[in-house]
Amino acid sequence: MRYLITGMGGSGKTTTIQTLAAQGFSAVDIEDLPANQYCKWIDARTGEVAFYHTGVGSRWLKEHCWIWELGRLQQYIEKHEDDPFFFAGYGTNQEQLYDTFDKIFLLEIEPFVLYERLLTRQQRNAFAATPEEAEYILSWYQDWQKSTKAKGAIPISADQPAEVVCRQILEHIAV
Repeated sequence: MRYLITGMGGSGKTTTIQTLAAQGFSAVDIEDLPANQYCKWIDARTGEVAFYHTGVGSRWLKEHCWIWELGRLQQYIEKHEDDPFFFAGYGTNQEQLYDTFDKIFLLEIEPFVLYERLLTRQQRNAFAATPEEAEYILSWYQDWQKSTKAKGAIPISADQPAEVVCRQILEHIAV
């Protein structure tokens, strides 16, 4: 069985995957896969590959998309025979791979918690770590969460400790 754990940057996907892996589960974060092989930034108008860096601003974010390389990623996910297999990530085109997963978990997060996490993250991915970029994310992420739930994702509150998040995910798959 394959499970997607998704959510906005700062929602806790990486921490959740690390916690599941520490518990002995097969768990992969898209951020740990080779850059530009499985996901990449593109210019939404031209489709050309683009490169994000902290401080690009909200205009740049509006004009670019973080996309999954669908064919490669599907092959990568499908080759995992581990049961269960957890995969964490976000991409603007991720719903095209929803059928690859048995269940999808959405890490929901309150706006004030997301804002604080984005601005204080110490991880390798400093996505939206400036107030302008974080505010841009806040302007649309709640609508994205609603849309993702409408497509069948199971909401899990990510405002709680990672151990609790993982326990709730595992309860949904009866492990």
